[in-house]
Amino acid sequence: MNEKNIKDILRENGLLETIEGQFISPIIIARIIPERKKGIAIVKDKHNNRLGTLRWPK
Repeated sequence: MNEKNIKDILRENGLLETIEGQFISPIIIARIIPERKKGIAIVKDKHNNRLGTLRWPK
């Protein structure tokens, strides 16, 4: 399998891809903090640890 096929499978199974290229499960997301001026959103878990950055509509 090539990388594109693996990414497609992960997206089909409901995982979110961060700007950094990591995949995270929506189950562990506790907080989404949008920064609309920058077009991003910071994603944090229940312990307030940063999980990654998502693209967010401006």
